[in-house]
Amino acid sequence: MIKNLIFDFDGTISDSYPIFMRIVRQVAKDFDVEVTMSDEELLDKLMVNVKHCMDNMNFRCELHERGQAFWGYQRQYYKEFQAFPEIEPILKKSISLGKKNYIYTHSGDVVHDMLKNMGLDGYFSGIVTADHGFPNKPAPDALFYLCKTYGVDPKESIMIGDRDIDTMSGNNAGMSGCLWDPCDRYVNYQTEYKIKTLNELYELLDNI
Repeated sequence: MIKNLIFDFDGTISDSYPIFMRIVRQVAKDFDVEVTMSDEELLDKLMVNVKHCMDNMNFRCELHERGQAFWGYQRQYYKEFQAFPEIEPILKKSISLGKKNYIYTHSGDVVHDMLKNMGLDGYFSGIVTADHGFPNKPAPDALFYLCKTYGVDPKESIMIGDRDIDTMSGNNAGMSGCLWDPCDRYVNYQTEYKIKTLNELYELLDNI
């Protein structure tokens, strides 16, 4: 039985990618970099991660400089990030079924402010962010920390996200995985659960 739901944040709880694309274009402008990619190409690379996206552009500055610029804009625009409308009912149902909700995200501690602004901060029992300093997904280190800190049994837990690395990190920590893949980006990727809509996750809660 699944007792713990661990959510990715960007692209799973928050509809972040449109804002991320705008921020990437702003950072490029700040560093005099011409953006030749379309929105579709930017999104494709952002769904790997922000570093991968900007590595595919002609930045001449150091990685930490463009990274600091990107995350600085994320903090500046934190009130613009909104949750997918299906998320709050899912979180409410999870708690009503006696489960607990957690977050593991590559974004920093600004996520706490985002959740408060979204009215969702009260639904989570714990959050691990990039500011904890763990290796990125699919490494399981952050999830090991989450389990130890909050007394979570990985065998009773599921990692939920919109990218393969989300469920891979869960599997690597001994958890189940649920991939939200609305655009069939990961047709050939196998995981325990795969959904096309968040409403499917709402229904799935009754059976896991």
